[in-house]
Amino acid sequence: MVNRMFYIGLFLLLMMSSCIDKKTRTEQVVSNPIEVDFVKDGLSGSQILQGGRIVSLSSKEDEALIAEMDKLLVGEDRYFVMDRGGNKVIAFNGEGEYVASTARYVGQGPDNYIRVIDAVIDNASKKLYVHCDAPYCMMVFDMNLQLLEKISMDYYMREVADDDKYIYGIRVKDASDFGYELVALDKSDLSASPRVLLEYSEVIFGARAIGKSLSPYGKGVNVCLPFDDTIYQISDGKIIAQYSLDFGSKGVDYSDIKGMSVRELYRSTYGQRIWSLVNIYSSDSTLFFGCNREYSFVLNRNTGVCSGYSRYDNDLMPYSTNQTFPVDGLDNAFAYAWPSSYVMTFKRRVADENLDADWKKHLEKYMNAEMEKILDGYEEEDNPLIILCEMK
Repeated sequence: MVNRMFYIGLFLLLMMSSCIDKKTRTEQVVSNPIEVDFVKDGLSGSQILQGGRIVSLSSKEDEALIAEMDKLLVGEDRYFVMDRGGNKVIAFNGEGEYVASTARYVGQGPDNYIRVIDAVIDNASKKLYVHCDAPYCMMVFDMNLQLLEKISMDYYMREVADDDKYIYGIRVKDASDFGYELVALDKSDLSASPRVLLEYSEVIFGARAIGKSLSPYGKGVNVCLPFDDTIYQISDGKIIAQYSLDFGSKGVDYSDIKGMSVRELYRSTYGQRIWSLVNIYSSDSTLFFGCNREYSFVLNRNTGVCSGYSRYDNDLMPYSTNQTFPVDGLDNAFAYAWPSSYVMTFKRRVADENLDADWKKHLEKYMNAEMEKILDGYEEEDNPLIILCEMK
């Protein structure tokens, strides 16, 4: 009888512990929302960023060519590019030379994948975790993209991020219960059912902003969800609502759009408002993020002030580009791609002896020995340059 009671008690304890961190979005509320101050002045990259290291990646091999850069993962003497457009992850060494690609694993065999979705890097174990679709699985690679393990899954995550112990994903719920779940997978047992950290169903099917909902920071992950004005943080398998934002008349109350189709949303005035935050970049003092509209935002962690800007000028390089993407494996990192068309325009302008003197003086600010070396051998078909910065 005593043993029976012990096992019943143990079972109940385990059941409680498996559910204790599961919350609905409405349970995660910040008591004092921050009113966003929309300012008339534009925001310059140099106000929030520093550094500007240029990463030039080899384009000599066909498998090294990047179709659509989605994420940069940085390891010891390695750069990994998550190329969702090219359906592969590409590895380069610290000098930018091509090492390997997962393209050779595309297929329908037991060690193959059909479509790659997202990837994270674990520098402690020197492993790369790549989530794939059709079939759903997690493929584990070493730093040379040799396959170590393939774990079958019965669910799809539209993106993933990680910390030391867990891989976090946004899991799509089934058709009978539409919505999403923020889940945590234990790296030590990826075949086990993931733990649900947060459930949310206040969504409109098909409505997505361009950008990431999960962004690495320090020892955890920043989280922003569609139709939610709250910024969450996850660390060590626990989630907290850190900031709630009030966009005033530029924001959307979900109760006003509930039941709309995505077409109805986009055609309405609500579709022109702010309904999704994306791409959170962070330091100890600052959060920088975007949304589904043209606005960029800077949140000062020390003062609690959040400012919105309708114009962002990336002045760290000539010919501004706002094509940013997350960086996994480096703290406080911020990266953006400088497309080959921009690089070639810069190369031609610098060499133009008839260029206006003021323009020439402006462009020369960005010239140094490293840039001269890159431009000397750069061709139109080459990979974009990666500009790797640090948040102030």
